[in-house]
Amino acid sequence: MGFFALAHFIFRFGQLYFGDPSAGYGTRLGKGPHIGPALCLIPHAVLALSSLIFHTVPKERVVGKPMIWQEYRIHNIAFGIRSVVCTFLAWLSTYHNHAPSFRRLAVVGSCAVALASQITADWGTRNFRASDVESTTATMPYWEGCSLQTQKRFKIFYAYSQFMATLACIAVVNPAWSLSVLLAIQLASLFMTLVRKGIFTSKMYHIGYTITLLMPFAVGMRSNLWMPVGAFPGMMVMGAALFTLRARFRINKYALWLPIYAARIAIGDSIWMPHNVW
Repeated sequence: MGFFALAHFIFRFGQLYFGDPSAGYGTRLGKGPHIGPALCLIPHAVLALSSLIFHTVPKERVVGKPMIWQEYRIHNIAFGIRSVVCTFLAWLSTYHNHAPSFRRLAVVGSCAVALASQITADWGTRNFRASDVESTTATMPYWEGCSLQTQKRFKIFYAYSQFMATLACIAVVNPAWSLSVLLAIQLASLFMTLVRKGIFTSKMYHIGYTITLLMPFAVGMRSNLWMPVGAFPGMMVMGAALFTLRARFRINKYALWLPIYAARIAIGDSIWMPHNVW
């Protein structure tokens, strides 16, 4: 399953960067959407859920190395399934030529799934976090000799990318956006496994993870060629604003996101990015 997921990512990102900016999930190739790409999402969902079969995952984070632990596993499943479902909903809307009922399903469904993933992640934190001072990203171990300033830069980018990932999922415009977000989620688990096996160092993990987080930004910028000039940059600004409100002013996560979800559902696509170009 893992080999298929990796090969599928390579194939789709090849399409994204050098051919179809919707990675075969839209109509940019002039062939119309078909069911094949949607079926390719199933192994990704199975891969996310398959981690539950492993009963030796430690409850506490391994000191000094970025390796899988129980709280992280729940977060990984929740946000992985979010990306899969949102990609499917965006594809489904495109498949039905953005008929109003399917478009509405995509918008409402994506917001519901995004909220459900946050609730699930919080449930995982309450039940599996070993220490109140820990966080899945903020207290991630770094390599020996990594300066505090460098660690801070990584942490800021990781946190900002989480906000952008949620926005990409509820956008449900280009199906490739939520698919590209899935890359970092699923490869992070692979990288952590490689750290456990001694193949990756902590530094290699952070560099690899950062690269996978950067790749969706390139996807968004390329998509911008088919949208109004400020569409994707505007989303980046919105992500930065949400990150600032959360990180600097400590505004409750749900106080931030619930109005965003409500506005997305209420306003629909009237002032949102174009969805019918994919």
